[in-house]
Amino acid sequence: MESGAFYDGLDTPTIASLEPTWQKFVRAAGCAHAADPTECLVALPADAIYNLTVDGWGSTWSAPVIDGVDLPAPGARLAMEGKLARVPVLAGGTNEDINVFDTPCKPDACTRASFETAARNFGFTADEATALATLYENDPARPGEKATQKWHFAIRHAGADAFANCAARRVAHWAAKQGAQAWWYKWLYVPSGPNGESLAHHSVEQPFIFHVLSETPEEKKEDGGHYSIAADEVPFSTQLVRAWAAMAASGNPNAKGAGLSWPELRTSVNGSALLIEGGRGTPASFSSAADFSHARCDLFDTLFHEQRGNTTVMLA
Repeated sequence: MESGAFYDGLDTPTIASLEPTWQKFVRAAGCAHAADPTECLVALPADAIYNLTVDGWGSTWSAPVIDGVDLPAPGARLAMEGKLARVPVLAGGTNEDINVFDTPCKPDACTRASFETAARNFGFTADEATALATLYENDPARPGEKATQKWHFAIRHAGADAFANCAARRVAHWAAKQGAQAWWYKWLYVPSGPNGESLAHHSVEQPFIFHVLSETPEEKKEDGGHYSIAADEVPFSTQLVRAWAAMAASGNPNAKGAGLSWPELRTSVNGSALLIEGGRGTPASFSSAADFSHARCDLFDTLFHEQRGNTTVMLA
């Protein structure tokens, strides 16, 4: 699971709760008066479905739905209860992943008070917001970060941890508690070229894991050349490909000799992680971290389990 673990808190839509949305979708597609709306939708060209928008969401948005058959309860609840497949799990996120915190300031004007406001708006108590700010106030500066942007980046990183990184640790712990091997990573590497313009952004790792060496003119037109790696990044990408291939083949990312020395999550009480760092002129590096980010993630876990605050955006 890359750039997050993607479960929608402890609440999941049901067929009944989505019925109004379904009716809006049918009307938007022009199938409301058809004898069989479903058959009408199936008969439409793919682009007609693809371009529909309902309540601000495009038709390509998707999420699990409790139907009482394939999914009898929210997936996160089932996982917490140990009702999950006991298979190896690899999950992680990126340093500048999707930020689900509201940012109440411009980058150069953010302060500690701004951070605490963002944390309270997300659902933390005043005391928790103060504690969280303390945990993020001394993060190392990122490439291109100005001194006046320290708290802007702290807000970004906290929002990314809420969405992706701590959520990945959470799901990895659920798997490990059932005896499955679990592997956790955090990606901080900033790529060369266009892919690194937004630092270690959501999905930044994909071109490396899929070893995308070049793009066609049409692909570059679509993504601005963001989905390929530079020539000097090929050895780094090769290591990642070996690790991911080993994970797929054996359930252990260390099995194919990728040389990452990836620690299993449960080698430390609060979770060990592989840190993938470097970039922007610094060679890529891999290091293991025991009990990684546990104080931060423990706070996010409290919010998650108590279903406090803005749980609807915790799609991690």
